[in-house]
Amino acid sequence: MSRIKRILPSRAASSVRPLCPLWLTSLSKTFLLALLTLPAGCALHPKGEGAERERAAEAGKPFEKAFHERELPPLADDAPWQEFLRHAFLASGELEERYWEWRAAIEDVPIQASPRTTAAFFFNHLLNGSSSTFWDRTTVAVGNDPMFNLPWPGKLATAGRLALEKARAAGLRFEKAKFDLQAEVIEEYSEWALLAERIRIAEANLALLDIVARVADANVRSGSSPHQDILKAQTERDLAGNELETLRSRLAGARAKLNALIGRPPDAPLAPPASPPAPRRLAYGEGELLLLMAERNPELAELAREAEAKREGIHLAKLEFIPDFSVSASTDLGGAAQTIAGMITAPVLRYEALRAGLVQARAELRALDARRRQAGNDLVAAVIADFQGLRNIERQASIFAERILPRTEAIVETTRSSYAAGRASLIDLLDGQRTRLDIRAMFAELRAEREKLLARLEARAAVDIESKT
Repeated sequence: MSRIKRILPSRAASSVRPLCPLWLTSLSKTFLLALLTLPAGCALHPKGEGAERERAAEAGKPFEKAFHERELPPLADDAPWQEFLRHAFLASGELEERYWEWRAAIEDVPIQASPRTTAAFFFNHLLNGSSSTFWDRTTVAVGNDPMFNLPWPGKLATAGRLALEKARAAGLRFEKAKFDLQAEVIEEYSEWALLAERIRIAEANLALLDIVARVADANVRSGSSPHQDILKAQTERDLAGNELETLRSRLAGARAKLNALIGRPPDAPLAPPASPPAPRRLAYGEGELLLLMAERNPELAELAREAEAKREGIHLAKLEFIPDFSVSASTDLGGAAQTIAGMITAPVLRYEALRAGLVQARAELRALDARRRQAGNDLVAAVIADFQGLRNIERQASIFAERILPRTEAIVETTRSSYAAGRASLIDLLDGQRTRLDIRAMFAELRAEREKLLARLEARAAVDIESKT
């Protein structure tokens, strides 16, 4: 400073500012105050959000690439239903929609857990003021956006937990969509296989009736049978041919429906299965399935998460009675004055609306609890009905396979031999053939219905019904 005094007059030296101006020091203090408020601008991430993100990332690996970039596995004509199911999981548009809704719900967590406001910077400059310097007439300030207040931290934490519960519910909707898709694929494949079996039965029936018509024609020519036999045989053959063509005409629609379900073009080539799928084993009893349903059913679990979200909503409605606030800090660049300002809201002016919001949230929770209770009762009733229906079908299928079908086959073969030898009428032969056709079709329907019931039980209990591992 002595060197400055020697160069400049003493009056000028007294007005020289330090190398670090006071306004810069004051501005640093202001920004330090602003930095202290930065945590209020960060999201208050609830516990469990990271685990939910990891779960979604693991479940969404098949959907990481856009659909047109994915390499779907080829689907052979004779592929078992498990391959159809695998293809559906990779290509179903509805399942992928549920997944991205889940991901969107997860991203809503930091949105709801963050304040709506942003940092705002202000400045003003006093144009007139001859007695002060440019710096003294310039003021800078930092604070939250005046359009939005800073919420009480408890509100953000509660809003984050509420959004997380909704995200978990969305994840459970994705899980439910997977089991529903599995059940639907198995049911449609069972119908596809049943149609193929009916066509095979009709083809065998037509072939047999064609033989009967030729035998009847020979018997009529030889004079051993009346002329009406050939007319009856030809009529039965034509009816059987019409039935066969009617069944074949349903192939295109069934193929299109199954293709669309597994994410393929409706007109993609797909041959009917050569034989019905092998019956699946049921590894659980009725009581075990009911316990599993209570513990693992995605619909009930989703409603439980929704109820938890409603409880967080009640808590948030209570917190709305707590005032919000805003803060700002300012300094003039000359360093002469620094201020801190704040504002607090008065929720009491909205007391009636806030009270109504709290009552509304409680009413919504009561409604959801009632819905969840009824859904549980309905699911228990459905499982019991399906399980009893399954046991009845298995009982019938056992009788058909062990007794009725063998007897019917024996009757038809005996009657056909007797008719060829002239010891039985054509009416007897045709009646026996119709009975065999009806019995085989009923047995095929029983097997298909059993697979449908198993698929529904599997979806409701959220478990592989063939294995307890």
